Amino acid sequence: MSGKPEYVTLALMSLRSILLDRPSRQARLAVWLLAVALVALSGYLRLHTATAYEFHLLFLLPVALVAWFVSLRRACVIATLAVILWYLAERQLGGDGADRLPLLVNTVLRLGVFLGVAWLLGRLRQAGNAAAPAPVAGEPPPG
Repeated sequence: MSGKPEYVTLALMSLRSILLDRPSRQARLAVWLLAVALVALSGYLRLHTATAYEFHLLFLLPVALVAWFVSLRRACVIATLAVILWYLAERQLGGDGADRLPLLVNTVLRLGVFLGVAWLLGRLRQAGNAAAPAPVAGEPPPG
């Protein structure tokens, strides 16, 4: 006995299963749809708030979720969608008289950061899956 109550051990095993096991197809679809909704909501909030507020984490969270639970390719799609919506909101907030060069530079850098985070999380997930031992039929999971 490790000294932990049984419910704590079960909760940790459940959390580990949620984070490390590949979700079902329906769960991946749910994460994908949630990410699209979060990006749309973030874009809406960005458009309707002052330019003093930054929304990096609100846009980055769906990218990270999709990279971890769905796939790297889909995370790149979400990252691109997030950056496009952010660009359009910033352009709208800046008006017609705003200089476009800094906006374009920021957009390209933002896309690079979002794609980098997606790539990093996708690779970490792949490395974790490759390092995990294959389950043996009839044996309980390690833990």
